[in-house]
Amino acid sequence: MADNIISVESLVKSFGDPPVQILKSLTFDIPRRQFVAITGRSGSGKSTLLYTVSGLDDVTSGRVQMLGSDMHSAKPGDIEKMRNTQIGFVFQFHYLLPELTGMENVLMPARKVRKDKEYKPWAIELMKRFDLGGCEDKLPSQMSGGQQQRVALARALIMKPAVLFADEPTGNLDSVNAESVLEIFKEANENFGTTIIMVTHDEDYAARAHRRIHLVDGKIDKDTLRRGKA
Repeated sequence: MADNIISVESLVKSFGDPPVQILKSLTFDIPRRQFVAITGRSGSGKSTLLYTVSGLDDVTSGRVQMLGSDMHSAKPGDIEKMRNTQIGFVFQFHYLLPELTGMENVLMPARKVRKDKEYKPWAIELMKRFDLGGCEDKLPSQMSGGQQQRVALARALIMKPAVLFADEPTGNLDSVNAESVLEIFKEANENFGTTIIMVTHDEDYAARAHRRIHLVDGKIDKDTLRRGKA
């Protein structure tokens, strides 16, 4: 049996009154170290799936387990601890804190658990790997868009998370910086062992993943593995 890091069973998510089903009884597993692309047209439920699986949004019914915990019945404190130490998030917009420097933004998850001094050497290493030399003491307003997004990536990876969720992380980037993001994901997956779940509309970027889950109208239309990838 595969060592699954995420298990989703009969997941339903509805919005509105009367309720409209956005996700319609989805069931799938994601093994550790897998790089998964979630694709589909606008309105197919891609981002909703990412938010419900990651625990950022509640489910209407069904079950999501991650790292052995039920994401929607566990104590809020336990989920918050998991988010701070084992889960990373990257969004289309970087959401950096404008009053903090690049280094302070990268170290924010470590600071929340009072381990910023412990993780400072790793933060320095990440910023070197992501070509962010000179951004350590800059505020986000003093950085380019590509630098801001790479700082957000370094922040997401500072705790060496078991799982990284990314929602259209290249959507606001030019092709050079978008390529840099995909290379960082590849390195995190291969060298850190991070499981990656990435929402994308870009066919070329989706093809880089080990697996593609394609949604149509809130249902899984196709679930395919890249040849040679388990």
